[in-house]
Amino acid sequence: MPTGSTKARAPSAPHAREKRFRAAIAAAKEVEEQLRASEERHRALADALPDLVFRVARDGTYLDCRAGRTELLLLPPSEFLGKKIAEVLPAGLARDLQAEIERALATGAIQVLEYDLAVDGEPRSFEARTVQSGANEVVSVVRDITERKRNDEQQKRLQAAISKAALEWQLTFDAITMPLLLLDRGGRILRLNESARRLCGRSFAEVVLHPMEVLGDTEPWRAIHALLDEVAATQAPAATEARDAQGRAWEVQVSAATVPEPQLRLVAAARDITDRIKLQESLLRSETMSAMGTLLAGVAHEVRNPLFGISATLDAFEARCKHRPAYRNYFAVLRTEVTRLSELMRGLLDYGKPPRLDLAPAQAAKLAATAVSACAALASQSGVEIEVRIGAGLPAVQVDRKRIVQVLQNLLENAIQHSPPGGSVMLRAELGGGESLRFAVEDSGPGFHAADFGRIFEPFFTRRRGGTGLGLSIVQRIVEHHRGEIAVANRPEGGAAITVTLPLGLPGAGEA
Repeated sequence: MPTGSTKARAPSAPHAREKRFRAAIAAAKEVEEQLRASEERHRALADALPDLVFRVARDGTYLDCRAGRTELLLLPPSEFLGKKIAEVLPAGLARDLQAEIERALATGAIQVLEYDLAVDGEPRSFEARTVQSGANEVVSVVRDITERKRNDEQQKRLQAAISKAALEWQLTFDAITMPLLLLDRGGRILRLNESARRLCGRSFAEVVLHPMEVLGDTEPWRAIHALLDEVAATQAPAATEARDAQGRAWEVQVSAATVPEPQLRLVAAARDITDRIKLQESLLRSETMSAMGTLLAGVAHEVRNPLFGISATLDAFEARCKHRPAYRNYFAVLRTEVTRLSELMRGLLDYGKPPRLDLAPAQAAKLAATAVSACAALASQSGVEIEVRIGAGLPAVQVDRKRIVQVLQNLLENAIQHSPPGGSVMLRAELGGGESLRFAVEDSGPGFHAADFGRIFEPFFTRRRGGTGLGLSIVQRIVEHHRGEIAVANRPEGGAAITVTLPLGLPGAGEA
């Protein structure tokens, strides 16, 4: 009889097993579906890739192939699957790929190989990435990198062209003989050429990105710096001329480069115009001297006759009254002044007379000896010693001997007169730069006044009491007629130095 309570009946064992079996089948089907879906996704992904994917056995046999771009295959898959790479690819490439397979299987690391291969007669470049995919097989993903390689080559060619252009620009920039600077708006140095580096005595690394002050407070840098603000503000070119302490003349120009405003660049150029200025000054001086010489020669001729009469009268008067002591001082003063006027007239005539050079080879030692001999009495009277130093093996120089001796004598006399008793005067002769001979006369006097350097060769300019101011003017004129140069300076140890440089060979003679 029923008791009024029930108990759950346990399922039979066969029924439970069947239930578990059905659950396992369902789970397996689900896993299978997931695997199938995953495979389809991977297959779709592989098919979407432009790469070629190969499964290859250890011995190089093609096992499978997925081709995103079938036109890159040498053969259809049906013709190479099951074959070895040595049967499909060129021998050299096949050896390289087989080696990649062996390394991938040995190390487990991805192996990368780039190679070139002709496909349908067109050369192409590929990258193969090989990785182990099983105990005895690998997967090799091959990508067409032809365009990348072409772009890389094009970039290399472009970079090479840019580097070549930069080098050519730098060589051109450095080949320009005048100093050039490229600066920013604030005056910082961005570039400077070889000529500018030599002039400032600094390397590129020492000055680049530094302000102009790093070049020093000398010319032409000072003149360039003075123009920078004006050009930066107006962007109009500006120019000026300047002279440095060594007497060099500079033509300086600053211009704005045509770049966008925030990157304004200033180009500064300095041209050494010393030779041009010297030529202009020489021409002007020659014209002035010619006109002055003509005038002075006429004056000298007019004065010489009365002066001769005064001198003759003085001689007669002195002969008659020489026994009267009261007149003796008057005769001395008159004789001194007449002599002084006569020397002035000779100087004026010499200055005004256009010289005709009588050229002949002359030895520096003989020229120096003749000039020193002519000055010996004055040196002895002044208590000044003359030293001579002649370089060994000096070649002969083509000069008018009389005129050059006159030059050396005038310079020696001037040096003796400005040296104190007990002092010395040095006459040197040596080879100059290029094909030239250089004479230098150095004294132990006070040297030149700084304010006088521009006037030293002016006619009638002198600071020596009793001097005519024509000596150095005549010297300069003779030197210039020999196509030479004369320069003056103060010696660091004290005293003045005057240097005369003469070309060894002077073509032709005649009036200048």
